[in-house]
Amino acid sequence: MKAKRPTKACMCAMLTVWILLAGLVLIITSLVYLKPLLRVISYRRTSCLVQNVFYTTQYVCSCGEGCTSYYPCFMIHVSINVTSSRAWTVILYTDTEQQDTVTQSSQKRRENADHFLAMNTEPTVAESHYGDCSIMVCKEDPQDNRDAVAVFQETYGQRGSLVPCYYAPWDVAGGAVMKRIHPGLEALHAVLWPMMCLIMGLGLCVIFCKKCRQIENLDKRDGDPKPEDTENAESVRTPIIKTPNCSNKASTIGKKRKQRSLRSLWMDT
Repeated sequence: MKAKRPTKACMCAMLTVWILLAGLVLIITSLVYLKPLLRVISYRRTSCLVQNVFYTTQYVCSCGEGCTSYYPCFMIHVSINVTSSRAWTVILYTDTEQQDTVTQSSQKRRENADHFLAMNTEPTVAESHYGDCSIMVCKEDPQDNRDAVAVFQETYGQRGSLVPCYYAPWDVAGGAVMKRIHPGLEALHAVLWPMMCLIMGLGLCVIFCKKCRQIENLDKRDGDPKPEDTENAESVRTPIIKTPNCSNKASTIGKKRKQRSLRSLWMDT
């Protein structure tokens, strides 16, 4: 048995589902990857003037599965000139990932503060915040963490020095960063492939509509009689075969019988 070809309705339904899924995936990936990318790219470059440096305390961090360590919290306060009339004093972070980690940890700390006070418990390693530290190094050996923080202090923690940095114009108080880290390649792949699928689906839809229109035009041409066919039909006619007229024969035979009967009647008289 020959496989049946998909109908027009089935093809239209499949193309519609294809386009809708590609569009949905494109919207989701744009929100997940493209929005953070645009946010990080929008950071403005400036020069940060180091105002103050100091250590606060040690924080617990997770260095892997079943591994905990400690690192000293070192902070650098810098001033940035956002406008000609005003300068902001903010914390300087190593990169945007550290800034996001501190921001999320601070929000979680504020949300869970009432809970821990009510339960009279201390947060675990996963629940503890990292503090407003300019750098976070979490290796298995705490001494390695202290050495890394000391090197960072010697490099960038000199009062009165200028450090190239970036800041967010919409949230200047959120701090400045020395390096912007954005998922450029991941965002490209996340947006490129759904967009290619969407374009491919739209292209297939256009091709399918053109093919359907061509088939409909061919059906109309096949259904309408051509002028050449009508001329050939008129020129080629079936010959008319003359058949003997039985009604004429019957009438002559009847006349002869009538004449004979009249003659016989005449002779009898």
